[in-house]
Amino acid sequence: MEAENSLLYDVEAYVTNFITEQVPKVYAYHDINHTLNVVSSTRFLCKQENLDEKSVEILLLAAWFHDTGYDRGPHKHEIRSCRYARSYLSQHGYAESDIQLIEGCILATQMPQQPKNRLQQILCDADFSHLGQKGYWEYCNKVREELAQTRDITMNEETWINF
Repeated sequence: MEAENSLLYDVEAYVTNFITEQVPKVYAYHDINHTLNVVSSTRFLCKQENLDEKSVEILLLAAWFHDTGYDRGPHKHEIRSCRYARSYLSQHGYAESDIQLIEGCILATQMPQQPKNRLQQILCDADFSHLGQKGYWEYCNKVREELAQTRDITMNEETWINF
């Protein structure tokens, strides 16, 4: 089940550097820690679902690239993320049909999420996995900080709870 190969290691290094260097720090939630959490949750869910190695690889690649489009902000970031994934993976000889599956998974994370197949469902669940983790309140504070810094949205406690 566990897909570990040189491409995944290369993508990990590439995306870690890309997000760290290219995504503005005002995106307090959509930082490298969010991506690392989504990748970790994707691995966990893949094990629970007992997926084949190729499906795991596709999901992990989608998880790594899913928010790279935040380098230019949240508006249509999924489309940019797909472009970045396609560009990188095409240069590394990745199959077109598999790139399309990765793009489908990334696009499924667009709000409101509407996954159309099992792989897309798994990535969407991984993207929201913070909702069931111990660090939930820390993640919420990062989302709140990001909204304040990038969209000038400040909420009192009652408004935030109902958000």
